[in-house]
Amino acid sequence: MESIKIIVCEGLERSYLEKIIKESPLKYDFKIDLYVLGDIKSCRDIAKKIGKKDRKSFIKAFKSGVHFSYSSGNKHIIVIFAKNDKEIIKNKNAFIGLLIHEIEHLHQNVIGNSKKIIKELNPKIINLKKFKSEEKEIVRNVIESSIFLLKDLYSNTEIIKKGFSKYILEYYATLFNSKKSCPEPRFYRNFKKEAERNPKIVEIVLKFEFALLSISLPIFNLDRKKAAFLRRDISKCYEINIREIVKRCHLISDAYKNSFSNKNFNRIYFNKVFEILFRVFE
Repeated sequence: MESIKIIVCEGLERSYLEKIIKESPLKYDFKIDLYVLGDIKSCRDIAKKIGKKDRKSFIKAFKSGVHFSYSSGNKHIIVIFAKNDKEIIKNKNAFIGLLIHEIEHLHQNVIGNSKKIIKELNPKIINLKKFKSEEKEIVRNVIESSIFLLKDLYSNTEIIKKGFSKYILEYYATLFNSKKSCPEPRFYRNFKKEAERNPKIVEIVLKFEFALLSISLPIFNLDRKKAAFLRRDISKCYEINIREIVKRCHLISDAYKNSFSNKNFNRIYFNKVFEILFRVFE
Protein backbone atom coordinates (compact mmCIF):
# COMPACT_ATOMS: atom_id res chain seq x y z
CA MET A 1 0.00 0.00 0.00
CA GLU A 2 1.02 3.60 -0.38
CA SER A 3 3.55 5.17 1.92
CA ILE A 4 2.98 8.79 2.87
CA LYS A 5 6.20 10.35 4.11
CA ILE A 6 5.87 13.56 6.12
CA ILE A 7 8.64 15.83 4.85
CA VAL A 8 7.55 19.04 6.60
CA CYS A 9 4.93 19.46 9.33
CA GLU A 10 4.18 23.03 10.42
CA GLY A 11 1.13 24.62 12.05
CA LEU A 12 -0.12 21.41 13.71
CA GLU A 13 1.09 18.57 15.88
CA ARG A 14 2.95 15.87 13.98
CA SER A 15 1.16 13.18 16.01
CA TYR A 16 -2.21 14.54 14.82
CA LEU A 17 -1.06 14.49 11.20
CA GLU A 18 0.17 10.93 11.61
CA LYS A 19 -3.24 9.97 12.99
CA ILE A 20 -4.98 11.53 9.97
CA ILE A 21 -2.75 9.59 7.61
CA LYS A 22 -3.32 6.35 9.52
CA GLU A 23 -7.11 6.76 9.45
CA SER A 24 -7.24 7.77 5.79
CA PRO A 25 -9.26 5.02 4.05
CA LEU A 26 -7.86 5.58 0.56
CA LYS A 27 -4.84 3.38 -0.11
CA TYR A 28 -2.70 3.07 -3.24
CA ASP A 29 0.66 1.46 -3.97
CA PHE A 30 2.77 4.54 -4.67
CA LYS A 31 4.88 6.78 -2.45
CA ILE A 32 3.83 10.31 -1.53
CA ASP A 33 5.86 13.15 -0.02
CA LEU A 34 3.62 15.31 2.19
CA TYR A 35 4.40 18.95 2.99
CA VAL A 36 2.20 20.71 5.53
CA LEU A 37 3.45 24.29 5.57
CA GLY A 38 2.62 26.98 8.10
CA ASP A 39 2.64 29.67 5.43
CA ILE A 40 3.49 30.30 1.81
CA LYS A 41 7.26 30.58 1.55
CA SER A 42 9.99 29.91 -0.95
CA CYS A 43 9.42 26.63 -2.71
CA ARG A 44 12.95 26.44 -4.09
CA ASP A 45 13.94 23.41 -1.99
CA ILE A 46 10.76 21.51 -2.85
CA ALA A 47 11.02 22.42 -6.54
CA LYS A 48 14.48 20.85 -6.66
CA LYS A 49 12.80 17.48 -6.12
CA ILE A 50 10.75 18.03 -9.28
CA GLY A 51 12.02 17.29 -12.77
CA LYS A 52 13.35 20.42 -14.48
CA LYS A 53 10.68 20.42 -17.20
CA ASP A 54 7.94 20.46 -14.55
CA ARG A 55 9.36 23.03 -12.14
CA LYS A 56 7.73 26.06 -13.72
CA SER A 57 4.21 24.65 -13.45
CA PHE A 58 4.93 23.37 -9.93
CA ILE A 59 6.05 26.83 -8.79
CA LYS A 60 2.93 28.36 -10.36
CA ALA A 61 0.72 25.95 -8.42
CA PHE A 62 2.67 26.60 -5.22
CA LYS A 63 2.39 30.37 -5.45
CA SER A 64 -1.41 30.16 -5.74
CA GLY A 65 -1.46 29.44 -2.01
CA VAL A 66 -4.05 26.68 -2.42
CA HIS A 67 -3.34 23.11 -1.33
CA PHE A 68 -2.47 20.90 -4.28
CA SER A 69 -0.96 17.62 -5.43
CA TYR A 70 1.70 17.25 -8.11
CA SER A 71 3.30 14.39 -10.00
CA SER A 72 6.60 14.52 -11.85
CA GLY A 73 7.79 11.17 -13.10
CA ASN A 74 7.74 8.84 -10.10
CA LYS A 75 7.74 11.72 -7.61
CA HIS A 76 4.33 12.45 -6.06
CA ILE A 77 3.86 15.44 -3.76
CA ILE A 78 1.00 16.90 -1.71
CA VAL A 79 1.32 20.46 -0.38
CA ILE A 80 -1.11 21.73 2.26
CA PHE A 81 -0.97 25.27 3.63
CA ALA A 82 -1.98 24.93 7.29
CA LYS A 83 -2.61 28.64 7.77
CA ASN A 84 -5.11 28.74 4.90
CA ASP A 85 -6.99 25.60 5.97
CA LYS A 86 -7.27 25.96 9.75
CA GLU A 87 -10.95 25.00 10.01
CA ILE A 88 -10.46 21.96 7.79
CA ILE A 89 -7.36 20.81 9.67
CA LYS A 90 -9.16 21.06 13.06
CA ASN A 91 -11.99 18.85 11.76
CA LYS A 92 -10.64 15.29 11.56
CA ASN A 93 -13.05 13.98 8.90
CA ALA A 94 -12.71 17.16 6.84
CA PHE A 95 -8.92 16.87 6.97
CA ILE A 96 -9.15 13.23 5.87
CA GLY A 97 -11.45 14.42 3.07
CA LEU A 98 -8.85 16.95 1.93
CA LEU A 99 -6.08 14.36 2.08
CA ILE A 100 -7.93 11.64 0.12
CA HIS A 101 -9.02 14.26 -2.43
CA GLU A 102 -5.37 15.04 -3.15
CA ILE A 103 -4.35 11.35 -3.00
CA GLU A 104 -6.98 10.53 -5.60
CA HIS A 105 -5.67 13.33 -7.84
CA LEU A 106 -2.26 11.65 -7.65
CA HIS A 107 -3.83 8.30 -8.43
CA GLN A 108 -5.43 9.80 -11.54
CA ASN A 109 -1.92 10.91 -12.57
CA VAL A 110 -0.46 7.45 -11.89
CA ILE A 111 -3.05 5.62 -14.01
CA GLY A 112 -2.49 8.09 -16.86
CA ASN A 113 -5.87 9.81 -16.77
CA SER A 114 -4.38 13.30 -16.48
CA LYS A 115 -2.28 12.75 -19.62
CA LYS A 116 -5.33 11.35 -21.38
CA ILE A 117 -7.24 14.56 -20.57
CA ILE A 118 -4.57 16.71 -22.24
CA LYS A 119 -4.38 14.31 -25.19
CA GLU A 120 -8.14 14.65 -25.74
CA LEU A 121 -7.92 18.44 -25.43
CA ASN A 122 -5.07 19.03 -27.89
CA PRO A 123 -7.11 18.46 -31.11
CA LYS A 124 -9.68 20.96 -29.80
CA ILE A 125 -7.12 23.77 -29.50
CA ILE A 126 -7.52 24.39 -33.24
CA ASN A 127 -10.85 25.97 -32.28
CA LEU A 128 -8.89 28.96 -30.93
CA LYS A 129 -8.67 30.18 -34.53
CA LYS A 130 -12.40 30.85 -34.43
CA PHE A 131 -12.05 33.47 -31.70
CA LYS A 132 -10.99 37.08 -32.05
CA SER A 133 -7.44 37.94 -31.02
CA GLU A 134 -8.60 39.78 -27.88
CA GLU A 135 -10.65 36.73 -26.86
CA LYS A 136 -7.97 34.07 -27.22
CA GLU A 137 -6.17 34.62 -23.91
CA ILE A 138 -9.50 34.55 -22.07
CA VAL A 139 -10.46 31.32 -23.85
CA ARG A 140 -7.10 29.75 -22.91
CA ASN A 141 -7.65 30.65 -19.24
CA VAL A 142 -11.20 29.26 -19.31
CA ILE A 143 -9.87 26.03 -20.85
CA GLU A 144 -7.30 25.79 -18.04
CA SER A 145 -10.14 26.13 -15.50
CA SER A 146 -12.13 23.48 -17.38
CA ILE A 147 -9.19 21.07 -17.02
CA PHE A 148 -9.21 21.61 -13.23
CA LEU A 149 -12.97 20.97 -13.23
CA LEU A 150 -12.60 17.74 -15.20
CA LYS A 151 -9.83 16.45 -12.92
CA ASP A 152 -11.96 17.24 -9.86
CA LEU A 153 -14.93 15.42 -11.38
CA TYR A 154 -12.81 12.29 -11.81
CA SER A 155 -11.31 12.50 -8.31
CA ASN A 156 -14.50 13.28 -6.40
CA THR A 157 -16.59 10.76 -8.33
CA GLU A 158 -14.04 8.01 -7.68
CA ILE A 159 -13.90 8.80 -3.95
CA ILE A 160 -17.69 8.63 -3.70
CA LYS A 161 -17.75 5.43 -5.77
CA LYS A 162 -15.32 3.84 -3.29
CA GLY A 163 -17.72 4.63 -0.42
CA PHE A 164 -15.82 7.50 1.20
CA SER A 165 -18.42 10.21 0.58
CA LYS A 166 -18.70 11.18 4.27
CA TYR A 167 -15.12 12.50 4.21
CA ILE A 168 -15.42 14.47 0.99
CA LEU A 169 -18.78 15.89 2.14
CA GLU A 170 -17.29 16.95 5.47
CA TYR A 171 -14.37 18.55 3.65
CA TYR A 172 -16.56 20.64 1.34
CA ALA A 173 -19.11 21.43 4.06
CA THR A 174 -16.31 22.81 6.25
CA LEU A 175 -14.89 24.68 3.27
CA PHE A 176 -18.24 26.35 2.56
CA ASN A 177 -18.82 27.25 6.19
CA SER A 178 -15.68 29.38 6.00
CA LYS A 179 -16.27 32.97 4.89
CA LYS A 180 -13.15 33.02 2.75
CA SER A 181 -14.44 30.14 0.64
CA CYS A 182 -17.62 32.05 -0.24
CA PRO A 183 -16.19 35.02 -2.16
CA GLU A 184 -18.59 37.52 -3.59
CA PRO A 185 -19.66 35.96 -6.91
CA ARG A 186 -19.60 37.93 -10.12
CA PHE A 187 -22.82 37.66 -12.08
CA TYR A 188 -24.74 40.09 -14.22
CA ARG A 189 -28.37 40.46 -15.22
CA ASN A 190 -27.35 40.63 -18.86
CA PHE A 191 -24.25 38.50 -18.96
CA LYS A 192 -23.83 38.56 -22.73
CA LYS A 193 -24.09 42.34 -22.87
CA GLU A 194 -21.58 42.77 -20.06
CA ALA A 195 -19.23 40.27 -21.73
CA GLU A 196 -19.32 42.33 -24.92
CA ARG A 197 -18.39 45.39 -22.91
CA ASN A 198 -15.65 43.60 -20.98
CA PRO A 199 -14.71 40.10 -22.29
CA LYS A 200 -12.63 39.45 -19.14
CA ILE A 201 -15.94 38.91 -17.33
CA VAL A 202 -16.33 35.63 -19.22
CA GLU A 203 -13.20 34.27 -17.58
CA ILE A 204 -14.19 35.48 -14.10
CA VAL A 205 -17.69 34.03 -14.23
CA LEU A 206 -16.91 30.71 -15.90
CA LYS A 207 -13.95 30.07 -13.59
CA PHE A 208 -16.25 30.60 -10.62
CA GLU A 209 -18.98 28.40 -12.08
CA PHE A 210 -16.57 25.59 -12.98
CA ALA A 211 -15.23 25.55 -9.41
CA LEU A 212 -18.78 25.22 -8.09
CA LEU A 213 -19.64 22.45 -10.56
CA SER A 214 -16.59 20.44 -9.47
CA ILE A 215 -18.23 20.17 -6.05
CA SER A 216 -21.90 20.05 -6.91
CA LEU A 217 -22.06 17.51 -9.75
CA PRO A 218 -20.49 14.49 -7.95
CA ILE A 219 -22.31 15.02 -4.61
CA PHE A 220 -25.72 16.45 -5.37
CA ASN A 221 -27.37 13.07 -5.99
CA LEU A 222 -26.10 11.65 -2.71
CA ASP A 223 -28.88 10.73 -0.31
CA ARG A 224 -27.10 11.84 2.85
CA LYS A 225 -28.01 14.45 5.43
CA LYS A 226 -24.62 16.10 5.05
CA ALA A 227 -25.16 16.38 1.28
CA ALA A 228 -28.46 18.16 1.96
CA PHE A 229 -26.72 20.57 4.33
CA LEU A 230 -24.03 21.22 1.76
CA ARG A 231 -26.63 21.92 -0.94
CA ARG A 232 -28.24 24.37 1.47
CA ASP A 233 -24.94 26.10 2.23
CA ILE A 234 -24.13 26.47 -1.46
CA SER A 235 -27.59 27.90 -2.14
CA LYS A 236 -27.18 30.27 0.79
CA CYS A 237 -23.82 31.48 -0.50
CA TYR A 238 -24.77 31.67 -4.15
CA GLU A 239 -28.56 31.74 -4.29
CA ILE A 240 -28.52 34.77 -6.55
CA ASN A 241 -26.55 32.81 -9.13
CA ILE A 242 -27.78 29.22 -9.14
CA ARG A 243 -30.23 29.74 -12.01
CA GLU A 244 -27.55 31.38 -14.13
CA ILE A 245 -25.14 28.52 -13.44
CA VAL A 246 -27.69 25.91 -14.43
CA LYS A 247 -28.67 27.83 -17.54
CA ARG A 248 -25.16 28.55 -18.78
CA CYS A 249 -23.47 25.30 -17.75
CA HIS A 250 -26.24 22.78 -18.32
CA LEU A 251 -24.22 21.39 -21.25
CA ILE A 252 -21.50 20.24 -18.87
CA SER A 253 -24.00 19.07 -16.23
CA ASP A 254 -25.92 17.02 -18.79
CA ALA A 255 -22.73 15.54 -20.22
CA TYR A 256 -21.61 14.46 -16.74
CA LYS A 257 -24.98 12.92 -15.87
CA ASN A 258 -25.45 11.15 -19.21
CA SER A 259 -21.95 10.31 -20.44
CA PHE A 260 -19.46 10.21 -17.56
CA SER A 261 -18.98 6.44 -17.88
CA ASN A 262 -18.54 6.75 -21.65
CA LYS A 263 -14.96 6.10 -22.81
CA ASN A 264 -15.24 9.24 -24.96
CA PHE A 265 -16.36 11.44 -22.06
CA ASN A 266 -13.29 13.71 -22.20
CA ARG A 267 -13.96 14.45 -25.87
CA ILE A 268 -17.66 15.07 -25.18
CA TYR A 269 -16.77 17.30 -22.24
CA PHE A 270 -14.38 19.56 -24.14
CA ASN A 271 -16.87 19.83 -27.00
CA LYS A 272 -19.36 21.22 -24.47
CA VAL A 273 -16.79 23.64 -23.01
CA PHE A 274 -16.11 25.09 -26.46
CA GLU A 275 -19.83 25.18 -27.21
CA ILE A 276 -20.33 27.33 -24.11
CA LEU A 277 -17.51 29.65 -25.22
CA PHE A 278 -18.88 29.90 -28.77
CA ARG A 279 -22.29 30.85 -27.40
CA VAL A 280 -20.85 33.51 -25.13
CA PHE A 281 -18.70 35.10 -27.84
CA GLU A 282 -20.99 34.65 -30.85
